[in-house]
Amino acid sequence: MKKSFLFLLIGLFAALGCMSSLVAESERFTFTSQAAMPVDRQGFFLGVQDGTLFALGGMDAAGGISSDVYSLISDAIGWTPIGQLETARTSGAAVSVGSGVLLIGGETPEGPSAGVVKVSLAGGGLREEEWPSLPLALARPAATMLGDLIYVAGRAVGDDQLWVGVLNRSALEAGWRDVPSPSVAPGGPLVFASVQDRVFLFGSDGAASYLPRDGWRTLAGPPWWPAEPTGVSYGAAHILFPGTAVAGNSGMLLYHTHTGTWVESWEAPWEYRSPRVIRRAGEIVLVDREASATVGIVSTRTGFGWFDSAMIAIYLLGMVGMGLYFVRRKRNTADYFRGGNQLPWWAVGMSLFATGASAISLMSMPWKGFSENLTYLGISLYALIALPLAVFVIAPLVRRLAIVTPGHYMERRFGLGARLLAAGIFCFTQIGARMGAILLLPSIAISAVTGVPIVICILIMGFVTTIYTYLGGLSAVVWTDLVQGCVMVVAVVGCLVLALVRLDTPPADAWVALQAFDRMVVFDLRWDLTYPTAYLLFITTVVGTLMGISDQNFIQRVQATPNLRSTKIAVATQLAVAIPINILLFGLGLVLFLFYRERAGQLDPNMATDGIFPFFVAQELPVGISGLVIAALMAATMSTISSSICATANVATEDFFRRFRPNMTDRGTVVLGRYLTALVGLAGTVTALYLSQVDVGSIWDLAQMVINVIGNGIVGFFALGLLTRRAHQTGSMLGVVCGFSTILYLQNTTYISFWAFSFIGTVVTFVTGYIFSLIIPGGQGKDVSGLTVYSLSQARPENEAAAEHVGLGQLRTSAKGSRQDR
Repeated sequence: MKKSFLFLLIGLFAALGCMSSLVAESERFTFTSQAAMPVDRQGFFLGVQDGTLFALGGMDAAGGISSDVYSLISDAIGWTPIGQLETARTSGAAVSVGSGVLLIGGETPEGPSAGVVKVSLAGGGLREEEWPSLPLALARPAATMLGDLIYVAGRAVGDDQLWVGVLNRSALEAGWRDVPSPSVAPGGPLVFASVQDRVFLFGSDGAASYLPRDGWRTLAGPPWWPAEPTGVSYGAAHILFPGTAVAGNSGMLLYHTHTGTWVESWEAPWEYRSPRVIRRAGEIVLVDREASATVGIVSTRTGFGWFDSAMIAIYLLGMVGMGLYFVRRKRNTADYFRGGNQLPWWAVGMSLFATGASAISLMSMPWKGFSENLTYLGISLYALIALPLAVFVIAPLVRRLAIVTPGHYMERRFGLGARLLAAGIFCFTQIGARMGAILLLPSIAISAVTGVPIVICILIMGFVTTIYTYLGGLSAVVWTDLVQGCVMVVAVVGCLVLALVRLDTPPADAWVALQAFDRMVVFDLRWDLTYPTAYLLFITTVVGTLMGISDQNFIQRVQATPNLRSTKIAVATQLAVAIPINILLFGLGLVLFLFYRERAGQLDPNMATDGIFPFFVAQELPVGISGLVIAALMAATMSTISSSICATANVATEDFFRRFRPNMTDRGTVVLGRYLTALVGLAGTVTALYLSQVDVGSIWDLAQMVINVIGNGIVGFFALGLLTRRAHQTGSMLGVVCGFSTILYLQNTTYISFWAFSFIGTVVTFVTGYIFSLIIPGGQGKDVSGLTVYSLSQARPENEAAAEHVGLGQLRTSAKGSRQDR
């Protein structure tokens, strides 16, 4: 064992050594020359289709409007002429729509145009397709695409009035519709760009952003503006504008969308004349009249080094050491999966907090405060309202029934089919969605600020978590959760204090900035199913509380304390810690918003979404301390993953193996539980590795989609058992199918927010399941005493053996024991 521990120590230091690999760079950009255009053109359209660049039309050196079209394949030596446009045009807007390039407005030999045409390469030649024309001719419009919506802004010749319109490419027959103009219209040549869910309009005199549900927000104008402006979004929050200032210097402007700040850089590969910039796959391509290049952005340097890596390695080894400490104490399944029912309430309460507070929470809450508002802070307040459900209904029911898993309850209430369905849904969502996403997302952010490859981050956290969970079972999980929870609390408080100390913004100016960017919104009371409003978040929080009886993580901890009183205090302790920490995390996001408004040049355009907290840590904290805070982020990940591993292995052991082999010895069950723990940990790690190598868009959105589509009906399923006497297995399982089908339909055909899915799926499952139970024969004569809320006082273990199995047998076999468990 000592040799294995030594080898693990060496391996961790070797893997973490590359965390100091970020190189100091004085330049912000890198430029790699590409093939130059064979002709001199200005005002040309630039687009991309399937990785191939297109330069269309433009004006030649003699002032004539061209119809020539050239293409550049990514690995080609030079541009190739591929045909001509049906109508020559220049100085319009181009939008790449995947299947071609949309040419909008501009100048033709006959004058300003309102025409819109899609040009694509098909069958070796050019194909043009007419799209709905603009309501007015625009000589120099700007355009961008956000989802299926194409936004255009511009002015008619001789008219100072700005027109803004939008076209849904999925509903072309509806044509263009007007969009209200911003209160302060940007002047001069315009640039439209889209980042996340907003569109941004820039001009020489100002800027504004637009969100359909909120309208326009006035933004700070640029420090200078090119005569031939062009722009493209980059990363999670930056827009790049190459061009030449009035003084004749060529350079780059960067706009940060979350803080509303500008950064100037005078780096350029050549003196620009009339550049165009576009995003092709994962790179930015700059095309000028006589030259072209790909543009790279150098990551901002951080001070993360070997000493920080050593702090992380020591921390991780400490987690493994805790697993080794508990390895000899696991004599039976009650010890391994329920901590021998002797864990103190304060440790269990902190474990519940750490399990729920994954690294995603630790990063996304500051990110939401930094980039959006405080809407999600309301979840903590709603959880406080829903707390009595968990303390006085769910926890007592689980404890008095002495159920081993949620599936155990479902079999007692409905039958074996219900047990297997509930267990299958839980295992699939834990391994297929939750574990993979929770391992991958923090790894992306940690990799960005430390330099360690994402794959190595995943392997380190997955391996270490699996090892200590395998060795120590739930006791190791709870006690490491306690340590990790404390580390998280200290890290958050420390970073918030440091950011406040270094903040130079006067309170009055800070308040104005927060109000101007709507950062102080907590309760969004508008009725809108496409957005996480206060109503949706409240309902989802209540539904999530009811999910306690279907969550093995909760079931295990409810039974891990000596008595029910300790369990209730533990459940309350979770929120007593979580609510203040959540407030501090959102507060940290607000402070970092103000902090980086003063230091916009320090922001890294390559920073991953949700990465502001680890970025601040690696950039601003002293050497060694930053390593400990990054370790806290790893701790938040491992605390959630370890709980999922232990809970999934417990469900698999009890619902799929021991259920069909009831004569297994306790020793054999513990051995099986350990093997399954290792297998589940490996499966979750492999899932994260797979997701890191495929392009699936937003990993977190994918995970939420899987959880809400596959698991949405589980609450309704359990609600049918808890809240009704007449629901039976066949009717309830048909209700689950209906709930699943409804959410799948909504997911693919509507814009309803996934925050509404759990509530909708629960209602559909419950209503249809109850109706099916009324009209389909079944379940007659089944005793449901003690299994519903109407007979909670009659709740009892299935038998003495069941109570013994979860370690509660002695508490149930005597009146004294019953009083002790109250």
